[in-house]
Amino acid sequence: MCPLAARAVTALALAIAFIPAAQAFDFAPIRQGVVELLEAGMKEEEIPGASIALVDDQRILWAEGFGLADKTRGERARAETVYPIGTLSQLLTATAVLQLAEKGTIDLDGPIADKLPEFSIKTRFAPGAP
Repeated sequence: MCPLAARAVTALALAIAFIPAAQAFDFAPIRQGVVELLEAGMKEEEIPGASIALVDDQRILWAEGFGLADKTRGERARAETVYPIGTLSQLLTATAVLQLAEKGTIDLDGPIADKLPEFSIKTRFAPGAP
C-alpha cells in the first residue's frame, strides 16, 4: 500500500474508532479527507483505480470506486469491482491460519489430514515413514 493510502486508511480507522456505537454520526468530513488522500496517493503512485468500503458490524456504511478498473477499456472502478490480488492471497491465508491457531481452532504442529482428510502429498516413502 502506498504511504498516502496507508495514511488515509489509518486516519479513517482512528476517526471511526472514537465514535460511540449507538450514536448516529455524519462522517462526511472524514470521508472527504480520506477521498482526498486516496486520490492524491493514486496520482502519486500512478494507481489507475481503487475501491474502498467502510464497514461497521457487517454493515456497509460507505463504498465507492475511484479511477479506472480497466485502463484499456476505459472501464470505471466501482465499489463492487473485483481486483486481482496476486501473491497477496498467500499473506491473507497465512494471517487467517495464524488467527485460527491463536484461537485454538487448529494446531500448527498437528497433521494437516486432521483438518483436511482429502489432502495428500505424493511421496516415495512408505506410509508412516518419517
